[in-house]
Amino acid sequence: MKFSFSKELEITQMAEGLNRKIVNYCDNLMVCEVHFEREGVTAAMHSHPHEQCTYVVSGKLKATINDETHILEKGDSMLMAANEPHALTALEESVVVDTFTPMREDFLK
Repeated sequence: MKFSFSKELEITQMAEGLNRKIVNYCDNLMVCEVHFEREGVTAAMHSHPHEQCTYVVSGKLKATINDETHILEKGDSMLMAANEPHALTALEESVVVDTFTPMREDFLK
Protein backbone atom coordinates (compact mmCIF):
# COMPACT_ATOMS: atom_id res chain seq x y z
CA MET A 1 0.00 0.00 0.00
CA LYS A 2 1.39 3.41 -0.89
CA PHE A 3 -1.07 5.16 1.42
CA SER A 4 -3.10 4.03 4.40
CA PHE A 5 -5.78 5.90 6.29
CA SER A 6 -6.22 5.49 10.05
CA LYS A 7 -10.02 5.37 9.93
CA GLU A 8 -9.81 2.36 7.58
CA LEU A 9 -7.25 0.33 9.54
CA GLU A 10 -8.32 -2.83 11.33
CA ILE A 11 -7.74 -2.99 15.09
CA THR A 12 -6.45 -6.29 16.46
CA GLN A 13 -6.70 -7.04 20.18
CA MET A 14 -3.37 -8.55 21.24
CA ALA A 15 -4.38 -8.94 24.90
CA GLU A 16 -6.86 -7.31 27.29
CA GLY A 17 -6.25 -3.56 26.96
CA LEU A 18 -3.58 -3.98 24.27
CA ASN A 19 -4.55 -3.19 20.67
CA ARG A 20 -2.61 -2.97 17.41
CA LYS A 21 -3.17 -1.34 14.03
CA ILE A 22 -0.93 -2.32 11.13
CA VAL A 23 -0.23 1.11 9.68
CA ASN A 24 1.58 0.00 6.53
CA TYR A 25 3.98 -2.66 5.29
CA CYS A 26 5.99 -4.20 2.48
CA ASP A 27 8.21 -7.30 2.43
CA ASN A 28 11.08 -5.60 4.27
CA LEU A 29 9.29 -3.22 6.64
CA MET A 30 6.17 -3.06 8.83
CA VAL A 31 4.89 -0.17 10.93
CA CYS A 32 2.30 -0.74 13.67
CA GLU A 33 0.53 1.57 16.13
CA VAL A 34 0.05 -0.09 19.53
CA HIS A 35 -2.34 1.20 22.22
CA PHE A 36 -1.91 0.35 25.90
CA GLU A 37 -5.35 1.36 27.20
CA ARG A 38 -4.44 1.75 30.87
CA GLU A 39 -1.78 1.38 33.52
CA GLY A 40 -0.64 -2.19 34.04
CA VAL A 41 -1.27 -3.44 30.50
CA THR A 42 1.73 -5.51 29.45
CA ALA A 43 3.30 -6.81 26.27
CA ALA A 44 4.93 -9.75 28.04
CA MET A 45 8.56 -10.73 27.54
CA HIS A 46 8.95 -12.22 24.08
CA SER A 47 11.32 -12.39 21.12
CA HIS A 48 11.03 -12.87 17.36
CA PRO A 49 13.37 -13.10 14.37
CA HIS A 50 12.67 -9.48 13.34
CA GLU A 51 14.63 -6.37 14.22
CA GLN A 52 12.34 -3.87 15.97
CA CYS A 53 12.33 -0.22 16.93
CA THR A 54 9.65 1.06 19.32
CA TYR A 55 8.93 4.81 19.53
CA VAL A 56 6.75 6.24 22.32
CA VAL A 57 4.11 8.59 20.94
CA SER A 58 2.43 9.24 24.29
CA GLY A 59 2.33 7.95 27.83
CA LYS A 60 4.91 6.28 30.04
CA LEU A 61 6.10 2.67 30.00
CA LYS A 62 8.53 0.36 31.75
CA ALA A 63 10.69 -1.15 28.99
CA THR A 64 12.93 -4.18 29.31
CA ILE A 65 15.44 -5.58 26.83
CA ASN A 66 17.13 -8.74 28.11
CA ASP A 67 17.74 -7.86 31.78
CA GLU A 68 18.02 -4.06 31.33
CA THR A 69 14.99 -1.96 32.30
CA HIS A 70 14.27 1.76 31.78
CA ILE A 71 11.28 4.10 31.91
CA LEU A 72 10.32 5.47 28.49
CA GLU A 73 8.19 8.57 27.89
CA LYS A 74 6.97 10.54 24.88
CA GLY A 75 9.75 10.83 22.30
CA ASP A 76 11.86 7.97 23.71
CA SER A 77 12.61 4.75 21.83
CA MET A 78 14.10 1.29 22.18
CA LEU A 79 15.84 -0.91 19.60
CA MET A 80 15.80 -4.71 19.67
CA ALA A 81 17.99 -7.01 17.62
CA ALA A 82 16.51 -10.15 16.11
CA ASN A 83 15.62 -12.74 18.78
CA GLU A 84 16.36 -10.32 21.65
CA PRO A 85 13.90 -10.76 24.56
CA HIS A 86 11.90 -7.61 25.35
CA ALA A 87 8.76 -6.42 27.17
CA LEU A 88 6.72 -3.27 27.83
CA THR A 89 4.39 -2.43 30.71
CA ALA A 90 2.25 0.69 30.65
CA LEU A 91 2.64 2.99 33.67
CA GLU A 92 -0.27 5.01 32.22
CA GLU A 93 -2.34 4.98 29.03
CA SER A 94 0.23 4.92 26.22
CA VAL A 95 0.67 4.70 22.45
CA VAL A 96 3.79 3.40 20.71
CA VAL A 97 4.81 2.90 17.10
CA ASP A 98 6.58 -0.38 16.37
CA THR A 99 8.68 -0.78 13.25
CA PHE A 100 9.83 -4.24 12.15
CA THR A 101 12.22 -5.53 9.54
CA PRO A 102 11.44 -7.73 7.78
CA MET A 103 7.68 -7.40 8.03
CA ARG A 104 5.77 -9.61 10.50
CA GLU A 105 3.95 -12.18 8.38
CA ASP A 106 2.46 -13.61 11.58
CA PHE A 107 0.55 -10.33 12.10
CA LEU A 108 -1.29 -10.83 8.80
CA LYS A 109 -2.86 -14.16 9.79
